Amino acid sequence: MSEGAEAGRRAWLLKALADAPPEVQRRVWKELSPGDHRAFAYAWELLGEQGQQEPAGDWAVWLMMAGRGFGKTRTGAEWVLSLIHIRCRRRSATMDRICCQTIPSP
Repeated sequence: MSEGAEAGRRAWLLKALADAPPEVQRRVWKELSPGDHRAFAYAWELLGEQGQQEPAGDWAVWLMMAGRGFGKTRTGAEWVLSLIHIRCRRRSATMDRICCQTIPSP
């Protein structure tokens, strides 16, 4: 399955789980693979609120005016992390290769 199709499947599943009763959520969560667990834990594009997502279009300034507890810091951190992931995917074919290129081994 392609990376885009996998992300679409996870997005659909997360939205479906959000509307499901708690007992269904627990049962489905137990049946997910460890890879799905990790993907959901880091899927800010699925977990963040609409106002916490990067705006569409060609923009030079992104103003987020919000009160305490909205998640401005997390949103900024997740946005920078997404830029890093995009850059790494363009240069490296596998996660092992990314680690070799970015994390020096002892």
